[in-house]
Amino acid sequence: MFFDSPADALYDPTAVPRVITWSEALKFGFTRSEIAHRCKTGRWRRVLPRVYLTAGALTESDRYDAALQYAGRGALLSGAAALRCDDVVRVGMPSDVLVLVPAENRLTTCKWVKVRRSRREMNSLIAPGPRRVDHARSVADYALTMRRLDDVRSVVAQVVSRNGCTIEALVRELDAGPRNGSALLRMALAEVGSSRSAPEVRAAVALRRAGCCSFVQNARIPLLGGRHYEADFLWPELRAILEIDSMEYHLGPAEWRATMDRHLALTTMGYSVVHRSPSALNDETGFVSDVLAWLEARRRELHMIKSR
Repeated sequence: MFFDSPADALYDPTAVPRVITWSEALKFGFTRSEIAHRCKTGRWRRVLPRVYLTAGALTESDRYDAALQYAGRGALLSGAAALRCDDVVRVGMPSDVLVLVPAENRLTTCKWVKVRRSRREMNSLIAPGPRRVDHARSVADYALTMRRLDDVRSVVAQVVSRNGCTIEALVRELDAGPRNGSALLRMALAEVGSSRSAPEVRAAVALRRAGCCSFVQNARIPLLGGRHYEADFLWPELRAILEIDSMEYHLGPAEWRATMDRHLALTTMGYSVVHRSPSALNDETGFVSDVLAWLEARRRELHMIKSR
């Protein structure tokens, strides 16, 4: 076999990474002149300072790898780039790749790599793929770039409903992170912060997106005998209660009887009570349509009662 450089003779070309730094190339046995020759002839491509693509076109994965290689030790992806590496939150591919680095790292933003120094501890997500921060921080950083409240609501609903992180983790990240640009995330978390489960978060976001905003979450309703009940969603003027039964597949006989007893007590007090399962939210459009139709029927019912 013919080799055009000592490095080719000493190393299997297939073992050379697709993305490689200047110092790594030297460790592979390539000389400075050989690196320059490969770039000049198009065999390699310089994508960032001292970072090279050794084969093919630059893929999304290559971009993330190159950004981390450029930023150096301790660097972690965040924002949209980090969220793209998991199926927890579906976001568009970012034009700029956000990389967080330790405070002592003096590198600056270059081309499409946005470098941000962090004085706080950066928690790395334990998962396959590029090095990246945990979901709470990724969402918080991504929210800083967003301009529409509905978009932030959607991201929060996705990450919580898919168990990427908890609302509490997002609140902690919001409190610890920068305030500039965080208003939309603060508003979104204030809206869903009272929800006790991910399905409730998704339901609240879907209803608000449809313009149905007059409900109260986790409303405390007094019952006979000094007891009380907390409704997932209450429309006070309609005395209408929507329950998201999170344990749809796990209700035992005792829980089922308690649910039915509460339902009877509430309807006896004049409330209209509807139960929906978390799986109903798989079709958010259908879920919202059903709820709106029920509320409209409730309005007609109350009007008929008053007209008698």
